[in-house]
Amino acid sequence: MIFIQFIGERAYEEIRRACLPLQPHQRSIRFMCSVVRAAYELEELVEANRLRFSNLVQRDNQSAQSFINTLQLAAENCNFGAAYNLCMKSRLLAGIRCDRTREALLAQSARLDYSGTKALFLQLDAARMQSQELARAANIHKVDNANRRPVQQPRQVYPQRNRQYQGHRPGQNQRQQRHSTTTVQETPCWRCGRQQHPPNQCPARTWRCYVYS
Repeated sequence: MIFIQFIGERAYEEIRRACLPLQPHQRSIRFMCSVVRAAYELEELVEANRLRFSNLVQRDNQSAQSFINTLQLAAENCNFGAAYNLCMKSRLLAGIRCDRTREALLAQSARLDYSGTKALFLQLDAARMQSQELARAANIHKVDNANRRPVQQPRQVYPQRNRQYQGHRPGQNQRQQRHSTTTVQETPCWRCGRQQHPPNQCPARTWRCYVYS
């Protein structure tokens, strides 16, 4: 077999002794690999594995299912035995990132085992993710409404006023006319010498002078 040819003399001796009374070629590859692993692979300390397990917490943006899978994978080398469910439940509750989810699980912890706690944790985490998505969508809608520009109404164009009335207040022309009339009336008429009328309205303008005629 190719596997036996490349494992070396010392490894082959380990396999040969483990295969007795049979020959190595009569054993499966899986059996021989387990023999070599048990002979040369360093056995990890159970206490070190348990220490790493007790420090596991849910990372940011890590889903509930991913955190549960991480816990179960780390617990395989901890040799918890009959205390497996209790240790898994305790580490799950302690390592949850969301405080509200942990409070909800602790409120039901007395009547739930590890399986029930795991199922409830998955439900609460899914509801929390959906709530965050809805809140994010609502915020995006608010931002869109805030950035939307108001529709500008067309400006109304009014006809331009006559220039002779621009810059004058109501009644100003009347006051100017009265002032002008008063000024003219205060000047003596050069035709008759009286002040009751302007020269162009003097009745003497059609009279005939008999003194110098």
